[in-house]
Amino acid sequence: MINQELITSAEKWVSDQYQRSTQLPYHNLAHSLYVRDACVRLAREEACALEEYFLLSLAALFHDIGHLDDSAKHEERSVHIATQYLGDQGLNPSDIESVQRLIWATRYGTSSHDKLESIIKDADLYYLGTDDYFPQSKAYRAELATAEGQVFDEPAWIALQIKFLQEHKYHLRESMQHLEPIKQNHIKLLKDEIRSSH
Repeated sequence: MINQELITSAEKWVSDQYQRSTQLPYHNLAHSLYVRDACVRLAREEACALEEYFLLSLAALFHDIGHLDDSAKHEERSVHIATQYLGDQGLNPSDIESVQRLIWATRYGTSSHDKLESIIKDADLYYLGTDDYFPQSKAYRAELATAEGQVFDEPAWIALQIKFLQEHKYHLRESMQHLEPIKQNHIKLLKDEIRSSH
């Protein structure tokens, strides 16, 4: 049965897995908890039912745990790990399928099919529309360099970030009203930085 006790035990288990592994600069426990908190915030705005809060929380906790092995196909591994853990806890198959679907929904570039998918997609990149953007961007850049061997000089990184921010779209009205304007300001600041460097 899905309840607060399961959420608490899942958070502890996920925390233990991250703490036993080398912490990545971006895809780490702090990121998963940040996304979980953003899910809760957005779910409140969307007047979600308690069970929907629980499903979102579980999916957020597990959505990037596959990065502990390798970044390639991490969603697939995250789904597998979540399925195994939640099955061992006796969660019913329909709730496990919902968690799987929400983890898959965090793949970048995929469409949202319902309210819960929109919530977790917006939560995963919530930081783009907050003051957390620049430190999180720096952490992701460091992770690409250290974990994946992708090194960018400053102009190339700024150009990549502008493209990424311009292509990204929030799904929920709440996100579009409160996060999108801040994200647009980040784009402006990045463009100003390029202009000032020439």
